Amino acid sequence: MNAAPRLDSPRSWAIVAVAFAITAVGMFNQLAVSALAPEVMAALGVGNTQLSSLMMAPMLGGVVFGLASGGLTDRYGYKRVVSVTFVVSLAGVILRIFAQTFAVFFVAMVLMGLVAAILIAVSPKLLASWFTPQRLGPAMGVLFAAAPVGTAVVQSTAARFGSPGAVYVVGAILAAACFIAWLTVVPARGAAAEASAGQSVTGYLREAIGNPRVWLLATAMFVFMGAQMTYSSFLPTALNADKGLELPAAGTLAAVYTIGSLIGSAALPALAAKIGRVKPFILGCGVFGMAAMGLAWLTAPGWGGVVLLGLAGALVGALTPFVMAAPALLPDIGPRLAGSAGGLLATTQTAGAFVLPTFVIVPIAGANYTLLLGLAALCAGLVALTMAFVPEYGRRPDAARTP
Repeated sequence: MNAAPRLDSPRSWAIVAVAFAITAVGMFNQLAVSALAPEVMAALGVGNTQLSSLMMAPMLGGVVFGLASGGLTDRYGYKRVVSVTFVVSLAGVILRIFAQTFAVFFVAMVLMGLVAAILIAVSPKLLASWFTPQRLGPAMGVLFAAAPVGTAVVQSTAARFGSPGAVYVVGAILAAACFIAWLTVVPARGAAAEASAGQSVTGYLREAIGNPRVWLLATAMFVFMGAQMTYSSFLPTALNADKGLELPAAGTLAAVYTIGSLIGSAALPALAAKIGRVKPFILGCGVFGMAAMGLAWLTAPGWGGVVLLGLAGALVGALTPFVMAAPALLPDIGPRLAGSAGGLLATTQTAGAFVLPTFVIVPIAGANYTLLLGLAALCAGLVALTMAFVPEYGRRPDAARTP
């Protein structure tokens, strides 16, 4: 267990598979509230603003602990950090089964989302410990395809379970299975080996926070998650309220967007790795993804809207792996600081997922779903604007640099 990990090995992909399952199940549990919004609102006696708070509550753990988790990962290793937070999240998914008030439900959602948020924070460190730079982007793409998988599954199946309670029980069982897989498959090495130099947690954090490029990446993740969470969370409800679709049909149509995100997240980083350029993909995904999101809503539920929803999902969904792979690939950050940089990205990402929908987009748009989804699309376009100031970090520029 003390030997250096073999890069790009079958074990590397097994670790990606476990992280994929944790992320997918996390999204399944989180977005069950969105997919069953009318039932949840009726059971708890809440309105749209409180519902938005519940949907975004799982992100709060990442806001509070994301940055610290990155520094702890650089110092002590990803296995310890994720294992501890997983125990807390399991308590949350169990508590939600029995929650009957808004306050208890909210606390359960916060605890439940902790492990997925922390896993996002440590993902640059985790994958950089198991993949070469040439394979890191595609591996990150596969991992971040998990979120749209979990979203698509819950949107297309939750309304068919019969009751929210049944969905919560299934989610708890899946989370427990993921915890067992994490403990048995993922070795405690990689980040811990780099910690042997003796730098403190605060030392890692100070170095990462002082890097301007880390803040550009963090800003990109802030606006991206505001776009993604608003669009994916409110799309089923909007289709039901404004387009007249029944809730199961609305969930199925909304799943087209998340299926597109799955395809784009996995395929576009792999294509960029073959070409050796990342920035053209990021800029194109942001600009054209913004346009496709807006046009998809205006033309839904017709076939044009269906196609545009899939295209929008593919373009916007690819932005996450592109941005999250950057800390380990940019020469002034690299694998040594990938945990701390990833922690800052996760903190701002989860802040964007909670702050932008809850305190900006929903209060401005109210029940005007055209404006609400349009603001979400605008946030996707802002990712391209932010990333325009980050240097190219594809394979060919890296090959030209001296170590």
